[in-house]
Amino acid sequence: YPYSRMAQEGLWLPVAAVECEYKKPARYDDVLVIRSWVEKLKAATIIMGYEIINKETGETCVKGTSKHAITTPKLVPVSLKKHNPELYALILAAMEKPRTRVTAPAEN
Repeated sequence: YPYSRMAQEGLWLPVAAVECEYKKPARYDDVLVIRSWVEKLKAATIIMGYEIINKETGETCVKGTSKHAITTPKLVPVSLKKHNPELYALILAAMEKPRTRVTAPAEN
């Protein structure tokens, strides 16, 4: 569900808070996997989770979250369930799916 479509439908997700925890360094030429998911969905708030993983080692380099208000373009909070029930249902369905984990390749 592209953010551009949300904007066309009159929904914005301004950032209210961000947390970031650096666990391991990433270096030039490392191949990184970036994962994101919805951790929590409330009436007018959504919390996203993030993880950056080194594809070769499977080690987590960074973990974080961002909290977003669900608003109109004039920054008036709205209930996503009322404003866009289709998107609300899609997010809930995505939250029920298990997240896959990147693992390091087996050693020969």
